[in-house]
Amino acid sequence: NFFGTGEFSWGVSNGWSLFGGAITDNNYRAATVGAGRDLLVLGALSLDVTQSRADVWNQTLSGRSYRLQYSKNFEQYDSQVTFAGYRF
Repeated sequence: NFFGTGEFSWGVSNGWSLFGGAITDNNYRAATVGAGRDLLVLGALSLDVTQSRADVWNQTLSGRSYRLQYSKNFEQYDSQVTFAGYRF
């Protein structure tokens, strides 16, 4: 059996980042790509897309999901709030 995983992130500029990753084995593969934006005092926002494919019971199943995520850190309270929305 073969299993592998990898990820990357790249700070394109002070405010933008690109990221992604993949996971694979003999019967399953998934890859994700996305982008994030620093909103300064307002927090951060990101959007990513995941595509997956699985071979199960002699058939191939595939799917895609989308995620929109917002996060805000409150240093004075040592707290963070994150909201995420998914579409499968």
